[in-house]
Amino acid sequence: MRAIDDGTARQIVWRHADEVLELAGWAGFASGDSQPVPCRGPDGRDEDNVYYTEGSFQLIVPLEQHRALVDRVARGWATRGYTVDPVTAFPDGGARVSARAGFVDLTLGSGQAPAMVLVVVTDCYRVAGEPP
Repeated sequence: MRAIDDGTARQIVWRHADEVLELAGWAGFASGDSQPVPCRGPDGRDEDNVYYTEGSFQLIVPLEQHRALVDRVARGWATRGYTVDPVTAFPDGGARVSARAGFVDLTLGSGQAPAMVLVVVTDCYRVAGEPP
């Protein structure tokens, strides 16, 4: 298990979020935040000093542009070597795509129009400097 501090994990999440803005050709998020969350062990209890960091970010994009934006991001992720799932298109014009980038899972998809949501989640990590 990787050992890092929460600040570094948040930087990783935000770096991936900024990358999505770049790939999408979009100026910024309407809102966004990230936070560490305790990982649960096999017994269902929180593990001591073991967390994952989750970020959630909202883009405001006209519904008729959702599919094209998701396609651009999916192509960009694939070009960067990420493992990209097939794009899912919705009947209303929305779309969703997920990818795996090493230590991080990413999903970009249509929310309640005109919102789109990006979720970035790290793998579990042991907080650096804490005893195992």
